[in-house]
Amino acid sequence: MKELVHSSKEIDGGKRVTLTLEKPKHYKGFYRDITLYALRGHGLKRLSENDISGHGLGVRFVERMDRASADLAGLSQDDIIDLSSMLHGDRLEWDAPRGQWTLLRLGYTSTGTKNRVARKGYGSGLETDKFDVETIEKAFYDGVPGHIIELEKKLGIEGFKSITMDSWEVGYQNWGETFTSEFEKRRGYAPQPYLPVLAGVVVESIEVSQRFLWDCRRTYAELVADTFGATIRKLSNRHGKKILIEPYRHGPFHSFDYGMHADIVMSEFWKGGSNLERVKSVASIAHVRGDKEHRAEAFTTTYFNGGWRDHPWQYKMIGDRAFCYGLNSVTFHSSVHQPLPDTMVPGMSMGRWARW
Repeated sequence: MKELVHSSKEIDGGKRVTLTLEKPKHYKGFYRDITLYALRGHGLKRLSENDISGHGLGVRFVERMDRASADLAGLSQDDIIDLSSMLHGDRLEWDAPRGQWTLLRLGYTSTGTKNRVARKGYGSGLETDKFDVETIEKAFYDGVPGHIIELEKKLGIEGFKSITMDSWEVGYQNWGETFTSEFEKRRGYAPQPYLPVLAGVVVESIEVSQRFLWDCRRTYAELVADTFGATIRKLSNRHGKKILIEPYRHGPFHSFDYGMHADIVMSEFWKGGSNLERVKSVASIAHVRGDKEHRAEAFTTTYFNGGWRDHPWQYKMIGDRAFCYGLNSVTFHSSVHQPLPDTMVPGMSMGRWARW
């Protein structure tokens, strides 16, 4: 996955400026420029990263933005100059107009987030770009699904019936090579004049900047659903497997839209009774889809509330509540796998996530 990064440097104009700009902080040498702006003024006050992202605040995001920007004046488009054509590598050559200027360099890098797999070498690595079909397909075939499909072909069997996308636990993506073109196609205007907002700079007005941030988040969400969700379903179905999606937790998407791309939409609940609210919300998605099945990752535990110390009777009340919340199918998390009888006790149980 990729994210936008930025750096800035204040200069004085009225002369020819020739200097080497530092790249923004980036992940392990991977960095690509997006654009370079000259913003009129020094000491520009900016919105914080949390204010820009919304930080999961929902409708309270607007209230927070209003408070944070009470003393922020927006830059007009006349106060912003695109210097991209004058940046050669890290070298800038520019005949700067008189006055004070802040150089804002925008680029993108990897988020550095890695996936978590059971065995290294089989799909382990950086999280794939969720906005790009080609990279999603490569990750699918180079990763665990591709290895399973090839093994099934070699053995002449069809052992796996479905592929599950677990709850989103890999953070946020807010950039990709396709983002600007997709933004313009979906929102109806070019994002480039407003990109400084993603670095905290208020452009035109706080109201305009809020609307641009909303349009960005809407575009992120649509790309996760229409590009990532749709692609993994197409690839899974191509090989005779259903795609199961848990469409929630912290990510750049809307649960409803993402969940609409599942063959079976899933929720989860844990032994202690937590996460039942996810059962309720996902039940709504299943209902609107007209599904007859709403499945859940069921009775997940940790070492502290499971660990082979429980009896199935202790789980009945939790299961009853989940069914009352709209569930009608369970996938136990996790069942013991015993490939070597009498040599492993109690068996391979996915460590501390075993059920009882």
